[in-house]
Amino acid sequence: MATTMRPVRTEADQEELEGLAAQIWGEYWPALIGEAQTRYMVEQFQSLGAIRRDMAEHAYEYWFVMDGDGRTCGYTGGHVEPETNRFFISKIYLKASERGRHLASDVVAHYMALCRERGLDAMYLTVNKHNELGIRCYRGHGFEVIDAVETSIGEGFVMDDYIMEKRVPQLAPDARLIVMDIDSTLINEEVIDLLGDEAGAGEQVAAITERAMRGELDFRGALEERVGLLAGLDAGVFDRAYARVTFTPGARELVAEAHRRGWRVGVVSGGFHEVADRIVAAADIDLCLANRLEAVDGRLTGRLASDVVTKQRKLEALERWATELGIPMERTVAMGDGANDIPMILAAGTGIAFCAKPKTRAAAPHAIDERNLMLALDVIDGKVENA
Repeated sequence: MATTMRPVRTEADQEELEGLAAQIWGEYWPALIGEAQTRYMVEQFQSLGAIRRDMAEHAYEYWFVMDGDGRTCGYTGGHVEPETNRFFISKIYLKASERGRHLASDVVAHYMALCRERGLDAMYLTVNKHNELGIRCYRGHGFEVIDAVETSIGEGFVMDDYIMEKRVPQLAPDARLIVMDIDSTLINEEVIDLLGDEAGAGEQVAAITERAMRGELDFRGALEERVGLLAGLDAGVFDRAYARVTFTPGARELVAEAHRRGWRVGVVSGGFHEVADRIVAAADIDLCLANRLEAVDGRLTGRLASDVVTKQRKLEALERWATELGIPMERTVAMGDGANDIPMILAAGTGIAFCAKPKTRAAAPHAIDERNLMLALDVIDGKVENA
């Protein structure tokens, strides 16, 4: 985890935090709640006096969010709620210039590690009902809406929020985490090729996909080129694409057996949440990371609505999920077929190339050449090196 959390300890730290809070609130909140309520809330909850009061009287803890270069990117804070054995996260705020860098993932991992260390059952936070980006971000990190609340904060202002909670998983000491690619691994198809068919550019998209998976093209550029060919498609294309998806033999059985053993299963994909979420639900998979496509007025624009899921982000997801679950890396499993799966395959305790491209198969410690995902259990259990 390149991101670090620098504790707010000294008076100088508190003064720095006050300035940072004023900057971040001024960048984001007026568009959601208006200038007047923003000014009022900064004074009541983010001022130097409020910070010192919360730390002295309510056992609040604050941290600066620092990137790998040592730059301050935002702040976060909260406190233990003894009566519910949860950690209340009152704030995860990032500068506008730092959004989209996936720093929130590391902040959530920080809180998960803190909850485990302190024996807490869950973490929770409140998020404005109109903060669509925030709600989507928290959902993507495993938070679920458990309630809604309207709170009067004085001067006629009201906070209209959802309460979102993330439970701390209770896993057996020998639990494992399996993370696999979706396209051509969990399923038999490449979803972007199915979407390309709908756009009348199937052969062109498939050719780019094949070269990208072989590692012959830069994945980011190749994905953006293919997504551009989807411009103008209606949102119903996701239903049509999903209807053509077929699970790889043994896929659902592998997930079911993993769950029977008390393990967790995640997927990381250069494909798209609009289809991936349906695949995940159908297979009862626990965790998912994928791209999102931008749509305006019910039609695809040919652009992404999220940062590209690169090979580095796949690796980071494996590491982050393992941290959050309290599973050591030596008990993780990673499987995939493409060149963009190599880093996570090499980082996992058990790395498997599944019916993979030559470059991926050559790099992986283990390989499965038959399209049957249940064969992965023989490799994981140490019965065979390859299958």
